[in-house]
Amino acid sequence: MSAAGSAIKIRRKKNVKKGIQFCLMVCGASGTGRTTFVNTLCGRPVLEGQDDDDPTTAHIEQGVSIKPATVELELDEEGTRVSLTIVDTPGFGDAIDNEAAFGEISSYLERQYDDILAEESRIKRNPRFRDNRVHVLLYFVQPTGEFLPGTKYPTPLDYPVANNFQAMVSASSTLS
Repeated sequence: MSAAGSAIKIRRKKNVKKGIQFCLMVCGASGTGRTTFVNTLCGRPVLEGQDDDDPTTAHIEQGVSIKPATVELELDEEGTRVSLTIVDTPGFGDAIDNEAAFGEISSYLERQYDDILAEESRIKRNPRFRDNRVHVLLYFVQPTGEFLPGTKYPTPLDYPVANNFQAMVSASSTLS
């Protein structure tokens, strides 16, 4: 057996025993399918959808809220566990001017890196400390093809600490 093959087996054993931690952030305007995507990915209801059918509160702008939720999943028959932290951002992209929302999400991402730095700088570290840095940021784009002139859409340059930024066309079946 080669050294690479034995290293893969050792890593596999460690992953089965300890589990894998992964953090996913989903962004996009309301109604773009963030909740449906996450619930389908996990195979069970993880996030609850919002129904704003009440006409007395429909005009009130909620603003951006950042809601992390952790889900334990089992990947394969060998029992590899994945601890998936999903960070939902309801209210992001609902306003015409989303500068405040960009700032809110950027400060959240930077805060996660600051927490890691603070924990790594300690003399006595917490062995149960959870790394919640975002591994991938999924941005759901509305498939209408229409946009408002002057509306700013996020780019990877808006989130310098998010090293994996993916734009996704939501409900792409509406394009055909």
